[in-house]
Amino acid sequence: MSVESLTTMLNRAKTSDFSDVAELYQPSVQDQTLYSISPKDLIFNCAFDNENCDYRSFDSWKSKDYGTCYTFNSPFSQNSTNEKWPRTVPYSGPKHGLHVTLNIRSGLSILSPEVGVRVIIHSPHVLPVPEEEGFNVAPGTTSISISRETGL
Repeated sequence: MSVESLTTMLNRAKTSDFSDVAELYQPSVQDQTLYSISPKDLIFNCAFDNENCDYRSFDSWKSKDYGTCYTFNSPFSQNSTNEKWPRTVPYSGPKHGLHVTLNIRSGLSILSPEVGVRVIIHSPHVLPVPEEEGFNVAPGTTSISISRETGL
């Protein structure tokens, strides 16, 4: 779909949240790739258990509702490394785990129902479902802290 066609569709929207347009527009894989933010542009800084990582530590996949998604510690990694999988941390607390700084752009997203990013904390053995789980992080958010407990 061309930018002009999309602009026309958005200008004809009857709802302020563009939900009527979202029901009509199902982006192709090509559109998802064209309009998504590359991992190199999105992931500004990364560390896991005090060791540097970068955008290459994330694998991409497509969501029907959220466009291009990125997963850290994925069992389906296309990045062939000799790292132990799944990556784990020996201790809990603010100095351990995954620390990521994202470059979240503001503005209208044509591929997602929200502006910003959707974050899901999940087992590396389970595919995430952004339409059913997770939380949103808006542009301008300075810091969030979360943890996930596992059963004994």
